[in-house]
Amino acid sequence: EESGVAPAAVFRRAGIDYRVLDDPDNRISFDELGRLLDECVAATGCVHFGLLAGQRVGAEALGIILELVLSAPTVGAGLRALIAYLHLYDRGAVPVLSPLSAREAEFAYVIQHRGTPATAQISDASMVIGDRPRERLLRRALKKERIATMTPEKRQ
Repeated sequence: EESGVAPAAVFRRAGIDYRVLDDPDNRISFDELGRLLDECVAATGCVHFGLLAGQRVGAEALGIILELVLSAPTVGAGLRALIAYLHLYDRGAVPVLSPLSAREAEFAYVIQHRGTPATAQISDASMVIGDRPRERLLRRALKKERIATMTPEKRQ
């Protein structure tokens, strides 16, 4: 509605009943999500709609998984918790953590369904949703690293 577009009409063009939003426990398939995002881009003319949607949804969409990730003792453990449990909320893609070196790794979000519409929009939204938890994990790790490298006098 913010962009002057009637959401119910966009849902209808995507073949999704708008009433699915009535219950937060309702789910839609990955293909339905892709069709919906395609229709949102077409209706608004906003090619970065997935980024905006990810910002709106926020990390809270991860539910209890967010708590597991943020309570992990290390960045690696947090990302491994996300990888181990994301399938409970997201059945269309798989998070992958690939080591690049002893101190570097690459995190990716791989969509499993060949032919899913709007994969770029879905990927953009998912990465924005995961940005805040990853940032908090990394900030905490950097703080711990700085404290560990301080001399005893500076720690006090």
